[in-house]
Amino acid sequence: MAKFLVCYDLSEEKKRGKVRKELKNRGLHLQWSVFEVETDNAERIREFLLSKVQVSDFESLMVFRLKKLLARIGSDWDVPQFRI
Repeated sequence: MAKFLVCYDLSEEKKRGKVRKELKNRGLHLQWSVFEVETDNAERIREFLLSKVQVSDFESLMVFRLKKLLARIGSDWDVPQFRI
């Protein structure tokens, strides 16, 4: 399974809350709008997120594939229990 970094910038709190809740159940919450998720491909993440919220022209959902962790500074993170 590949690891992906999911970042979002949504204008409405209702949308942010819905995406945050879904991603917390399926990945590792790194920062306010940033999650690490494991899945077979990025398209599954995109389809999953777009099934939850409509994104307007001034909002964004971004998915980046993580190939290799170069450095980790600070405390270790927990391993997520669920996957998309």
